[in-house]
Amino acid sequence: MQNNNLQNTCAIILCGGKGSRLGPLGKKKKKKIIKYNGYPLIHHLIKYLQKYSVGKIIIPLGYDGMEIKKYLNKNFKLKELISFNAGLNTNIINRVKKSLIYIDKKIDNIILLNGDSFYKFDLAKLINKKVNSKKILVNLLSTELKLDYGFIEKKNNRFNFNYKNKKFKKFIDNDGNKNFFYSGICLIEKSYLKKNLSKIKKNFEIELFNNAAKIKKLGFIYDNSFFFQINYNLDLNSLNDKYQKN
Repeated sequence: MQNNNLQNTCAIILCGGKGSRLGPLGKKKKKKIIKYNGYPLIHHLIKYLQKYSVGKIIIPLGYDGMEIKKYLNKNFKLKELISFNAGLNTNIINRVKKSLIYIDKKIDNIILLNGDSFYKFDLAKLINKKVNSKKILVNLLSTELKLDYGFIEKKNNRFNFNYKNKKFKKFIDNDGNKNFFYSGICLIEKSYLKKNLSKIKKNFEIELFNNAAKIKKLGFIYDNSFFFQINYNLDLNSLNDKYQKN
């Protein structure tokens, strides 16, 4: 981990989903509260951000948010941790907009991360010279794309078929474009976010990121550290298995 201090950086954990993809388990308990390795996912996320001395952590709550808030109040006595009810059906745009109220003037940048994922990326990498000089206003964190499929491999003039998990740092699409996999973590300069938030109509990420791209202020860094997204019941079992190995 680099020694960069992120005290002038705020983190917003987006966790307003209903956990519907977890089926009966998701209906019974919110997926941020479901435990693995002895702690809920939200616990790991907060500890992860604390590791980098992030100045403030904001959690806009949604569906069944009182359960999360109850856990936070019981287990974290941190003045830099703020959770609030953002509304049951509030979209990402308005969750972020409501979160801005709690951000101090001293904060320069905002890290957005999804509350249904487990990360071990080096967050300090998001703050680089281009970010500090404001040559970049939005910095995305990209990582490996992992696919578990049957692959037809061509080596020299031979074809082999293997069903396996493969990792891709980048891939070329049918138009010849080079693509990188976005992890769901990004750093956004606070003034840029405030200025452009009201302009977004439908898709928060697509519109905000492409607005930065148009003015040549969009950047990205690559980190292939451990990353896991919780979507289904089986993911929780897999995460527990992988967590023991990392």
